[in-house]
Amino acid sequence: MKSLKILTPLIMIFVLGTGCASLIPRKNNEKADITVPNPYNVLFVTYESMNTKHMTAYGDQHESSPFSNDFSKKGVTFKHCYSASAWTSENVASLFTGTSSLMHGLYSRNHHVPAAWYTPFEMLRDAGYQIPRMQGFQADVNYNQLGFTTGVNPVPGPEIVAKKDRGPKDILQPLIWLENHGEKPFFLWYHILNTHLPYNPASWIKNKFFKDEMIPNEASRKRVDYVRNNGVCVWGSVDFVPEEDQEAIRGLYRGEVYRADRLFTTLYHKLKALNLDTNTIVVLTADHGEELLEHGFIGHASTAKRANVHDECIHIPLMIVLPGEIPQRLVIDQQVRSIDIMPTIFDLMGLEIPEYMQGKSLMPMIQDPDNAEERDAIVSTSYAGFKEDDPANITHFMRAVRNKQWKLIIDDDNGEITQQLFNLQDDPGEHTDVAHQHPEVVSVLRAKYDAWAANAEDQKKLFMQKQYTDPAFRRTALQKLFAKFKLPPKPIPKDCPSPPQITKPTEGQILSIETTGGLVEIEWTGMEKVPYLLEVELGEGDYNFSVFLKAKGPRLDRKFRESYWNTYVADYDPGRVRVKIDRPEYEWSSWRNVRLE
Repeated sequence: MKSLKILTPLIMIFVLGTGCASLIPRKNNEKADITVPNPYNVLFVTYESMNTKHMTAYGDQHESSPFSNDFSKKGVTFKHCYSASAWTSENVASLFTGTSSLMHGLYSRNHHVPAAWYTPFEMLRDAGYQIPRMQGFQADVNYNQLGFTTGVNPVPGPEIVAKKDRGPKDILQPLIWLENHGEKPFFLWYHILNTHLPYNPASWIKNKFFKDEMIPNEASRKRVDYVRNNGVCVWGSVDFVPEEDQEAIRGLYRGEVYRADRLFTTLYHKLKALNLDTNTIVVLTADHGEELLEHGFIGHASTAKRANVHDECIHIPLMIVLPGEIPQRLVIDQQVRSIDIMPTIFDLMGLEIPEYMQGKSLMPMIQDPDNAEERDAIVSTSYAGFKEDDPANITHFMRAVRNKQWKLIIDDDNGEITQQLFNLQDDPGEHTDVAHQHPEVVSVLRAKYDAWAANAEDQKKLFMQKQYTDPAFRRTALQKLFAKFKLPPKPIPKDCPSPPQITKPTEGQILSIETTGGLVEIEWTGMEKVPYLLEVELGEGDYNFSVFLKAKGPRLDRKFRESYWNTYVADYDPGRVRVKIDRPEYEWSSWRNVRLE
């Protein structure tokens, strides 16, 4: 059976040997002069696929997350925060730019925010902040224009892992990074993966929330075992019976929530042990939600290849702690959005909030919650998320407009529009479509979506202004004129082998943790500094996808620890790769096939 916690890291089997350089070369002097009046650190933690009602602070009665519940009392908890999308990368780009995907355009794999945008990370970079990549997937194309300042933090070696007092192996990277780099301002993002499919917590945790008698019959056992052992659950592949399967599946899921909660607490306690907590904005939120049979299925856009924008997939936790600035034990009941978080961080730092951000600071709401206004949430997600069949030509989107009483869902399938309306006061589970009974509400909410989409197009024009253009792209009028006359790319040496011949791995080679020690190496005949394009295809059936990667020079490699390999790598068997010089006139190598175990 197959296991997976997130789709994106599989790409990094090959891509991480590049050193994670930006697509646009940057000169040392290409930065702006920015001063941060309140130079707080930021620890930004996201849970993967968090069905928020299964958190203790949001009403769960099973003590699934006691640690974050205690943490919530140190600052402000927003009870009704909604993500901008229903899968990871699309909403992460929204989290860190304060914009919706209607602006930033990250709809699937191989997409990224425009390189010329001067992003919040890049502004903080130019103010001297460290913004490290903590995990392999953060080097994916989806994230490579956000403005990270480092390559991927190395997997700790055995001499580090052996020091058990430092914490669990699967969160050692940020713990060790904080020990070594906490003296300079930082913005550290860490993504806790446990709550992604499959839901298969360790026995000592599972026994707290799951009992075998929750499964009523053998047919249900097969369905429960599917989500216990599979990281992809494509819509229609399993005929779930909610009244039979829900209790057991949710019990397993709560176990994953508990483990994620413990990892967050370990990270927060490290911050305190290093005396960094008093000068650090700590944000705890999620990339998106997760369906747990509320509407008959399991997962989210990327795992089901079918987007769901009901609340279980877009309602996310949001807690913010900063001693002395954020009141303790504050609970905000008004609706807010994930795009409001970055403007809030800038506000706390005393920075001018970029005009292009569609989100608004939450500080006025925190300072005067009784008079705060509700904020309409606009959601837009590609139908299959990361697993779109053709990421270069996406034609199916799910959109939603939500306020405290109503939600309009817009299914746009290549211009064919279907709309549903739900009265959230009478029908919080969103099971009864009342669009025909309330056409006037449909009209009002649809107009809000159309205005938001039009505003997104207008907001993009702001990036033509110098202060919102990445310094690497800022040009004088003369430079802009000269740029129209593009020089030809540097010629490829005539003796550079083409098509390349892949020399590692060998044809049919079995790559396992035992045979590789966790080190995956791809090498081919070629020359240093020559640009290469790789096509990597992994997995079969529901697990199959392909991606294009780039390299400078004839090699890529990546080191994985054993637990990572067993969770993310081994189940995408088989794999194959081919390579060419990254110019249209050059030929591809033959495919090199490998087995992943």
